[in-house]
Formats: sequence, structure tokens, C-alpha cells
Amino acid sequence: MTAFLINLDRHPDRLAAAQTRLSQAGVKAVRVPAVDGASLSPATRRAAVAYFHALLARGRLYTPGQIGCTVSHLAVYRRMVEANVPAALVFEDDVLLTPGFPAALAAAEKAAAPSRPQVFLFSDGTQSPLSGDGHAFIRATCGDCSEAYLITLPAARELLRVNSPMVVMLDSWTRFATRGHIELYRATPATATQDHTFQSVVPVNGRPSNWFGRFLWNAARLIEKPLDALWFRLTGK
Repeated sequence: MTAFLINLDRHPDRLAAAQTRLSQAGVKAVRVPAVDGASLSPATRRAAVAYFHALLARGRLYTPGQIGCTVSHLAVYRRMVEANVPAALVFEDDVLLTPGFPAALAAAEKAAAPSRPQVFLFSDGTQSPLSGDGHAFIRATCGDCSEAYLITLPAARELLRVNSPMVVMLDSWTRFATRGHIELYRATPATATQDHTFQSVVPVNGRPSNWFGRFLWNAARLIEKPLDALWFRLTGK
């Protein structure tokens, strides 16, 4: 199966580590240069994000790192569409895999239907120790991990439609699944996680830390959430 490995040019150490791990799991991946959000011009970042819709969806602006990460995954989806790749594996360069990953991959390949918008997550988004064979997938409605997953071509097309320009982070699987954009599945137990010995290149931009900021943020969300839901009913995005 076609596999892509997303990696920033300035991180050859992460690339080497990921390539070794993937090779040990029997996977040969094509490197995709990641987009460094911090190096993008303000105009390019503005063009990459649907800011009004993003504020409705998440109530805050995104960091350059978050924008770069999402744009990098969207670039993979465009490659799939341009080359008519029916399904592909997508890895980030801090991925760790268990010995059970090949069995999980075989299960995902067997379950994948090229005509359906499916995403199979090999991670559960936690930092728990990796264990188990990971040979089963369960239907899920939530998830927020992106270090290792399988995506079909219909899902790639749909995510490009609803999230390019960027509205939410690329791993907002809960939103995509509950709104019917994709069918989401998760390996149980997980067979992938992040290598946290590497420092994250995507800093989190969360809720305000002081009480007044949280009050304003929550007040704004009371207005934004209904507008976001209305936007979805009117546009399907």
C-alpha cells in the first residue's frame, strides 16, 4: 500500500528514526516535506485558513505550527487525488509502532472499502504504554491523533472539501465523523503512538488561562457554536 511520511526539512534525525521504524514494520514510505508554518508569510497563512469559519468552529486562532501541520496533511490528500491513490497510509515522523502493527495494518487493509470515506487510526491518542496485537478495529466517533492512520481516497476528497482552507486541525476526527464526512475506525488495542522524546513542533493554543479570558471565551462560544451548526446545515461544511 502507498505510504507517506510527513517530515520537516530541519529534522533529519526524526526522519531517520521514522524510516527505521517503518522499515522494521515492513512499510516503505514516501517522504512528504512538511510545511513549516512559522516560515510562511502572513499572506500565505491567511490564504491557508478560513478564519471566520475557524473562529466559529473552535473559538480561537491557530498557531503557525498548527497551520503548518494541517496544511501538510492536506498536501498528502491532494497527492492522493492527483495520483488517484485508492488508499494510503499517513505517518508523522515521531511515530512509534508496536510489533502488532503489521497485523493491525492487515486488518485495516482488509476492512478498507475504496468507495467509502474511511479513516483507520492506529493510535488512540494517549501516551499509555504500547501493547497487544492490535488486530481489530472498532467503529468510533472520536479521536484526536494523527501519527499513523490509513485513509481512503473518498475520505481524502471529502476532507479537502470541508477543511481546505483550514477550518479545524487535521485530526479533528470527532467533528468529521459526527458530521458524517468520514467513517472513523480505531485499532484496539492501539499499535502506534508518538515518540515523546522528540519535542512537539505543534504548540497547543488552548483556552485562556485567566478567569476573565475564560469568561469572554465561553461567552463568545455561546454565540459561535450555534452559528457553526447553522453554517454546517447550510453548506455541509
